[in-house]
Amino acid sequence: MIKILQKVIKQARLKDVLVIWIRNDRGMGDPDEPGTYCWEINPKLEPNKADIVIDKHKPSAFKGIDLKLELEQKRITKLVIVGMQTEICINSTARKAVELGFKVNLVEDGHSTFDSKKMRAPDVIEKFNKELSDIV
Repeated sequence: MIKILQKVIKQARLKDVLVIWIRNDRGMGDPDEPGTYCWEINPKLEPNKADIVIDKHKPSAFKGIDLKLELEQKRITKLVIVGMQTEICINSTARKAVELGFKVNLVEDGHSTFDSKKMRAPDVIEKFNKELSDIV
């Protein structure tokens, strides 16, 4: 997935498209606790100075932060969504973006998740690609 994200980011930068990083902040002991390895942005995907990094505390990137306002101020109407965790953050962010009137492009192989007790990760990804394709 890293190579796909690198390609998406490179294409965005070549077209002078703003790249916004949404990083999940959770509590002490969580895998994405601020300052931990899982919280850090992968060094192979390092943001540059023109990018924006926003920390969030809820699954949707639109809940509890001013992402909508940030996008509106920059007159951004189309979003390309990639990242982690398909059934939680990607799902809720894509749905909320559509609800708020943004055009969304979910990169089919640009998001991922973990195996759960009920489903393997590839099955979760396939399920949400199908579900979200109906709304984005």
